[in-house]
Amino acid sequence: APLTETLAAALVLLSFWDKDRLLIDPLCGSGTILIEAAMIGRRMAPGLRRAFAAGRWPALEEGLWQAARPAAAVVGRP
Repeated sequence: APLTETLAAALVLLSFWDKDRLLIDPLCGSGTILIEAAMIGRRMAPGLRRAFAAGRWPALEEGLWQAARPAAAVVGRP
């Protein structure tokens, strides 16, 4: 079964990996863990370029997600 991007990012953040260490995904699959690690290594927030269903919830003010994205643009470990 595919691994969601958010779960893959969480696994990378919980590991001892940093951008200066080699990362090997022995399970391979679709490369989700490696892709998320690369994004974290570039200090890109997980999910920054994805759309979420909550962005369409009527209870949330329109544009709230778009306003929050700049704050999440640079995150992660130094």
